[in-house]
Amino acid sequence: MKGCLCRRHMIFGILGTAGLAACSARAAAQAASDHAGTLRALRAAGALDPYLNEILGELATELGRLMQIPGGAAVNAVPAAGGILVCTVRAGSPQSIIGSDVVLQRGSPVTDAARHVVWIDADFLRDLTTRISLLADPSMGGEGLSAVAVEAQMVLTPPPARPELWQPDTSPALTNFTGQRAWRGAIGFILAHEFGHVLQGPTRQLPREPGNLPPRARELAPVCPALTDPVVTARRVYEEKADELAFEAVIAGGAVLGRGSRYLAGDLGIPMLLQLFLAKDIVYVGSKIDSQPAIDFLRQQIGEDALTRLKVIPRSLRRSALIEQFYSQTHPAVVQRLSAIRRKLSVQPGSIWYGSRVPPVEQIMKEIADKACAEAPAR
Repeated sequence: MKGCLCRRHMIFGILGTAGLAACSARAAAQAASDHAGTLRALRAAGALDPYLNEILGELATELGRLMQIPGGAAVNAVPAAGGILVCTVRAGSPQSIIGSDVVLQRGSPVTDAARHVVWIDADFLRDLTTRISLLADPSMGGEGLSAVAVEAQMVLTPPPARPELWQPDTSPALTNFTGQRAWRGAIGFILAHEFGHVLQGPTRQLPREPGNLPPRARELAPVCPALTDPVVTARRVYEEKADELAFEAVIAGGAVLGRGSRYLAGDLGIPMLLQLFLAKDIVYVGSKIDSQPAIDFLRQQIGEDALTRLKVIPRSLRRSALIEQFYSQTHPAVVQRLSAIRRKLSVQPGSIWYGSRVPPVEQIMKEIADKACAEAPAR
């Protein structure tokens, strides 16, 4: 969520009449029957995880209403006919229940649009809750780390380490009022994005990689306009639409989705979420590439000791990884998505970002990409 929000989604394609037809009453009825059977199997296998189910259920219910989902949405419970089942499950849940075409990941939720099911590894929720707690100001009980420092800590000491940062009774993200607003906005956007995939309907299967291009050009096709082929374009259109639907739903939400007396729902959570995703890319690439400016930047953000520990962690990184990490073949780059969200918030009356200027961070990435694109045909 690569088609889900964080980078992985197993169903790609172009929304069209075939996709809409799949959302027929017959398909919805079949999904409802499948939901009951799926939950029975998950319970029998002890695969359901209760972590934050109550709060997640509030978000799902509100989003179901705002997004006008027939049957609404329910967490670890059978929704009404036409609704969406959100399954929060333990890592290592039986693949026979989840489905062979869905890869459950700690890094991101995954949507099976045909079955009206959103799969969430509960450790993904623990990880994001920990991230928000580390990011929170010390006055909120957090550690006030930068987004880059947060991501470095997540690589070095991920949950279940430091349970006080993710357990419901102690986590700043769940016990502090501002932390709660940020958490609800962030998780709300993630859920709404996945619901957007269901609303768009199942999609035609597309190849996983662009075709008919030299190897180097194929690697860079997601970011190079002259190289991008219909496969990449189709996937991006699908994901961009899910982002649009999610933004509109969360911004229209009330306190359940993070609205406060002086800001809109999503004002705190959505930009913060995408900043964390971008920081994850920066830490991953910056700790591996041979670039003195990148090394110096990371050293400044996380310190010499953490940088040394990061650099010895084995990670494969191809020559083109700097581009591939920031520009996926399914989504616009996180930096582009962050800029798009900031632009939308800057013209949203009532938003704390209203009238603000969008930092030109995407220009830096564009310059890097343009140089790589210019070299691609010769590689």
